[in-house]
Amino acid sequence: MRKDLIKDFELTVLRPLFILFVLAAIYLLLRGNFLPFMGCGAALFYLGLIGSQLHPTQSALDLAKGPLTNPMAEFEAQLLTDKHRQMLIGPACTKVGILVGVLIMVFLGTILGWRWYFSIPAGCVALMLSGAFLKFFFTTLLREE
Repeated sequence: MRKDLIKDFELTVLRPLFILFVLAAIYLLLRGNFLPFMGCGAALFYLGLIGSQLHPTQSALDLAKGPLTNPMAEFEAQLLTDKHRQMLIGPACTKVGILVGVLIMVFLGTILGWRWYFSIPAGCVALMLSGAFLKFFFTTLLREE
């Protein structure tokens, strides 16, 4: 049986990020920091877009039932080839890298108080490295199966 890398990506990358942003949003809402709270909401929306693009054959109703557990998910797992999975995971890794880079920029600039001319390049480096690491990790796993 071959390994479903889309499922692995969703469980190891997207769900922990989702939990992190939900906890941060709850904390920020309780503290009364509404602008960062809205940033967490935007990040959660962006994570939802990334997750929905990993499942091209599922409708919004199917995704609401659970992208990995509904009946359409089993059909999708049988339908997608390894090459198609690789074509779906690559852009998702890039988009998660963008999210991580922006998060690093905001964290360094607001929480640690770095100047913008230090935090933006550090965030861009984090963006490229995290996206490249994820893409290398998941496409290497795909080739080994």
